[in-house]
Amino acid sequence: MQQNQFAIELRDIEQGPKRTWQTFVEIGSDRSRRPAAWIVAGDPSSPRSSAAAVGSAKPDGGSQVTSRDVAASVAARKAGGYAPGKQGKFALHAATQGQELLCVIRPDPSVEGDSRSYVVDDAQRQNLCRIRKGRSASGLRRAWHLEVSSSGEVFTGCRGTFLGWALFILFLPLWIPLTLISVVVGFMDSGTWDSLTWQPPRRTVWRRRGLGPKALEYKSSGSHWYAGELIDRRIAFAQTLLRKVG
Repeated sequence: MQQNQFAIELRDIEQGPKRTWQTFVEIGSDRSRRPAAWIVAGDPSSPRSSAAAVGSAKPDGGSQVTSRDVAASVAARKAGGYAPGKQGKFALHAATQGQELLCVIRPDPSVEGDSRSYVVDDAQRQNLCRIRKGRSASGLRRAWHLEVSSSGEVFTGCRGTFLGWALFILFLPLWIPLTLISVVVGFMDSGTWDSLTWQPPRRTVWRRRGLGPKALEYKSSGSHWYAGELIDRRIAFAQTLLRKVG
């Protein structure tokens, strides 16, 4: 089964619609990188964001994204997220000249008061999937549950593999003092705590119940893969974005 690699990068956002936050980039077998979709903060159906997010030109005929917009996006990224994104509302636009709308991500309106459930609709407002953040079947690990509307299949991605957690627990007594030393040395050297790099396993693999084929994978190195035979590219992008901001 062919695995398609992609990443989220701060790349070419000045060419995207206004309020573009970051860019999904597809990575070819030759390691070439091609922008695939722009991530726009906000729901284009809302009056406040539609004029900015659809990609229409400004009334003065200027470029869609100014240097100030780019600087604001960079600052928001460094600060940990765009304000509308913290509400779970995003739109994905094709990274092409037409900037056509690919899908909209928003909180699930059928689940009142639950900020962990989302729906992903296409440009015609037809539902593509539902995504819910919860726990694994055992309740021990954080998990994302992805339900594809067209097939009814459910893929579950649990944070960290069993092997990753086993090694994490095994070496925990060693990592604690090493981390403390790293933090102290880093603070003395730069005055910040940025040297803190130790953290629990993050690799996440979405599968059907049991040990079925991988539909989507996030590696701790930051790379992402999806199987086009199992899930739509838009669904893979939406789940990856929610995992990143959630």
